[in-house]
Amino acid sequence: MPPKTEPSKKKPLRPKRAGGLKGSPKRTSLNPVSVSATEAAVKYSPQNAPASQAEVALHEWGYRPKCRDWLYQSVCSPYWRLYYNSRSGHSIQVGDGMLGLEPGHMVLIPPQCIFHCHGVEPAPHFWIHFSYPGHLVQSPPKPVLIPPLEAELSIIRTLQISRIKQSYPSPTEKDLYLGMALVHAVLSREELAWMPALPDELQKILVHIEKNLCSEFTNGDLAKIGGLSVAGLSRIFQKYLLTSPGNHVLQLRVQKAGRLLKTNRDSIDQIADATGFHDRFHLSKIFKKMTGKTPAQFRKENQER
Repeated sequence: MPPKTEPSKKKPLRPKRAGGLKGSPKRTSLNPVSVSATEAAVKYSPQNAPASQAEVALHEWGYRPKCRDWLYQSVCSPYWRLYYNSRSGHSIQVGDGMLGLEPGHMVLIPPQCIFHCHGVEPAPHFWIHFSYPGHLVQSPPKPVLIPPLEAELSIIRTLQISRIKQSYPSPTEKDLYLGMALVHAVLSREELAWMPALPDELQKILVHIEKNLCSEFTNGDLAKIGGLSVAGLSRIFQKYLLTSPGNHVLQLRVQKAGRLLKTNRDSIDQIADATGFHDRFHLSKIFKKMTGKTPAQFRKENQER
């Protein structure tokens, strides 16, 4: 990681650095899956495993025949979520709107969509988490209701039966193929309007960012990697990712910091260093701006034991 520098009160003008906060979202929470839900889940690739090009990365699926106390605030993930309940009783709140989890539709939730879970009484609850690099034509991201086809319900029922038969869920090749089949079937639905495929220039830039997330680079550096002008870089990010290069970098760094805070006991200073922030104070400022919590608060509430 490049040497850290303390900003001075007066400094010369220099190119704008990727990772600025201008125009950043007011709140992006990172609440994880509940412990009880995790115990009912069959896990595959890690939740931070990227899906390259047009590929799908399946992270986990799960089923709880009597899911109760499904009460979580400000949930937001870097991956997609698909929910289906065969009986009513649970709902999702996005902003001021409420969406019921009903047998008449599946609920597909894009990455970075903030929502609240409501459900006290027991209800049969099926979910699947996956990564996919496509983006829906919507801003900000919001859930989509999709009436299930019989073929999709058949796959869900088969997975539910498989889960009930396993006292300790473990990934199998059969279940993996069924889960992938369900995801591909949903992604192909006509109800979904997709943004055009990412151009090669943008894909090259995104790969560079992910591989060098802790490095310092300016918008000019990123523009050169994609063979673009700085203005062209900003336009292509806004058109295809609905954000700026700087905000995209910060979102990735905060997501990685959230995963580290949740899964290990490194100090906040070490996590700041591992995620490209100048120091713990820089991390705390950006993390709270994007999640509404300080790193210490987030760790206390979410660290796996």
